[in-house]
Amino acid sequence: MRTYEMLLVLDPDLAEEGIQNTLHKVTDLITDRKGELLTSDEWGLRSLSYPIKSKDKGYYVLAYLRGTPGVVAELDRSLRLMEDVLRHLLIRKEKGFVVPVAQEQERRSEIESAQEEPALVSEES
Repeated sequence: MRTYEMLLVLDPDLAEEGIQNTLHKVTDLITDRKGELLTSDEWGLRSLSYPIKSKDKGYYVLAYLRGTPGVVAELDRSLRLMEDVLRHLLIRKEKGFVVPVAQEQERRSEIESAQEEPALVSEES
């Protein structure tokens, strides 16, 4: 099975529940066809370079998956038909590519530990 990178731009007018439902549908499309979703990272609402379907913003999601070319072809076809997906991009990664899961987990743990540590206040007399 090959590794792929997928970038989705979702409709900004979707509520949080609508975004999660769309992402759940995409995950189901991958897993139902014996693919594997390795990681996903929601980037959130961002401005678009140019309007798409008269929208100036989009909700970005970056994901890595593993599957056969048939899985990706069917996923590509299904994403083109989904109304909530403004744009999508699927790229096959080269052999030996390491999915940045460990880097992402490390970054999140650093952020969480920084939020938990109390700020040190020094008093000068």
